[in-house]
Amino acid sequence: MLFGSYATGKATPRSDIDLATLGIVDRYRLGRLALDLEDLPIPQKCDVQAYESINYEPLKRHIDERGITIYEKRLA
Repeated sequence: MLFGSYATGKATPRSDIDLATLGIVDRYRLGRLALDLEDLPIPQKCDVQAYESINYEPLKRHIDERGITIYEKRLA
């Protein structure tokens, strides 16, 4: 999910791109995703974290209320 300033339309040139993964994502895959995002030809830094590992409830509430789903895996 995309959250933060890019999700709310308040991004500035100094904003990073905040992403949260939902569901079961092991540390290896999360690390690979972070490395792949670093390789993108964009000037923004991408910050990715597993939703389930977020301990700060106001941040989880923000993601729940304002987050934008950018990819959803379809189950067969």
